[in-house]
Amino acid sequence: MKNIIKYYTEAWFKVEYEVEEINVKFKAWKIQSLDEDNPENSDIENDNPNIEGHIKWDGCLNFKQDDHYCGMYQAKQTLLLMTEIYRFKSSLGGSFEDEEL
Repeated sequence: MKNIIKYYTEAWFKVEYEVEEINVKFKAWKIQSLDEDNPENSDIENDNPNIEGHIKWDGCLNFKQDDHYCGMYQAKQTLLLMTEIYRFKSSLGGSFEDEEL
């Protein structure tokens, strides 16, 4: 098992991945104040993740979201985040790369 943290500055999310044999678990937090030069210094909105879930080797995604959208912009940010989660899964190689992006 391997833990990886990524910052998706265009989507304004920090994601912590836990890579398992056939599954990638993730927790995502909204970034409140973004430090573009050093994203790891960005302020996170709160301690609890906004989105938690997992994506399996076959591309099936399950998640729960403790959030709401205030306009189309925030919905697009979440769509961008989900795209990045699938990209991450594909970057792992092996059976994880089967999904077309």
